[in-house]
Amino acid sequence: MSEEVTEEIYTNLKNVTKEFSSLIQDTLGTHLILTNPTIDGLCASSILFELLTNKENGIQVSFRKSLRNLQKIKERKYDNIWLLNYKITKEHIEELKKSNKTIFIINYKMDKEVFAMINGKKEDRIHILSSVSLKMNERFLSSSGLLYFVAKAYEKDYYRYGVQALLGALSEGQIEISSQEFIGFNRFILNELIDANVLSLVHGTRIRGRETKPIHLALMHSIDPYFPGLTGNEGACTSFLSRIGITMKDQNNEWRKISDLTKQEMQTLNDALISLIVSEGKNTDDINKLIGPIYVLKNEQKESYTKNLDEFLLLIEGAVNLELYGLVFAVLLGNRTFQYNQIIYEIDNYYGESSQIIGEIENNQITLENKKYFLVVEGLSSLNNHNVLKKLCQSGKFDLNKPIFFLFKKRKYSEIFVYESPVQKIKGYLIYPIFARLKDERIIEEISDKDEFFVVKILNESLDKTYTEIEKKLDYHYHGKKKQ
Repeated sequence: MSEEVTEEIYTNLKNVTKEFSSLIQDTLGTHLILTNPTIDGLCASSILFELLTNKENGIQVSFRKSLRNLQKIKERKYDNIWLLNYKITKEHIEELKKSNKTIFIINYKMDKEVFAMINGKKEDRIHILSSVSLKMNERFLSSSGLLYFVAKAYEKDYYRYGVQALLGALSEGQIEISSQEFIGFNRFILNELIDANVLSLVHGTRIRGRETKPIHLALMHSIDPYFPGLTGNEGACTSFLSRIGITMKDQNNEWRKISDLTKQEMQTLNDALISLIVSEGKNTDDINKLIGPIYVLKNEQKESYTKNLDEFLLLIEGAVNLELYGLVFAVLLGNRTFQYNQIIYEIDNYYGESSQIIGEIENNQITLENKKYFLVVEGLSSLNNHNVLKKLCQSGKFDLNKPIFFLFKKRKYSEIFVYESPVQKIKGYLIYPIFARLKDERIIEEISDKDEFFVVKILNESLDKTYTEIEKKLDYHYHGKKKQ
């Protein structure tokens, strides 16, 4: 046992998941699986769907971000309702207790007081699987990881669910930051998959397109990590590779992929990219993202988007951001035909547009106005949806110590896509309440729901006044000159 995972916790995990496995085997009737469409939620639902399919019961899977209208959910004609990865409140529990259906709640993160409402009274019709019930660190296992161990007590070839479990773990950040290696029980899953010949572990350069794109295009489209001067600039990428002595085509005149590089070439590329990141003052997190463990899936085709776990994760992450939940679900169940190709088409456009925007910024086609408390980005040529801008913010191109305003001007009004600063968010400073106040004061016209990324609509004639009021209110907010 590792220092973080004790024999006692492991024994408890096996006992609890075995008991939950028995519940699945004993269920009768039809099933409704309601899934919060996070990556972990989708991975968990794909495992559960296969486990329940083996019972040949009627099953419906539905994806929704919240449990609004719980009363209507209870009234649906299913014998068993599964709630995956939802934040369950005391009010939800009280409402669920009124139902005559069997309820299963699976979420590796759960409020202890809410859990106690069920566990303490031993409700016969409400069953919970969570890290809380296991009394272990919630970072040790995701919801899909919990279901992997349920499957382990249920099927002989349980390891076939391991890919979904590890994807869920990666999506929930259940890794050690500096080494990028799995923590907790995810290490157990990894070792079992290696032993079962499902995957192999190598170390190298981790860039989207490693298996699928010519080297120069993989560099050009890379936004996480972001490579200063290369991302969004194909010509700069070809010059960069030529300068460090890496040929882009093989002896058959075919484009080479990063995965085709020799060990020495890989080291040369790594050294050059690290030097580039360091020269731009990027922190070690960017380097950690670049080089580390690569989990190669042996049953996936070479040069496919699902050949290694990190690239597989990026594929479904982009699809989830585009709300292509049904397509993701199909791919997680093993579909590699129409749905798979449709996701690839959408994701290539998604990442391609992000790198194109970075190219516009690099070529000074976009105006960056650095205000005292926020950054204004104006002049973007196009926008499919705000998720492209979100990925752009996460690329490392911008200083995230301030909120970012992406300004799109129209004839009479402007739209601002606002990205909350994760740095200020940790400190407890959010800019959304400021905009909400401006809406109450009728300075801005509209504001979308509160989120990491939200949209405001402003008359062009009110734009300068809006900026002034925001800076004034933030000055009060940060320095306490006046209570607002």
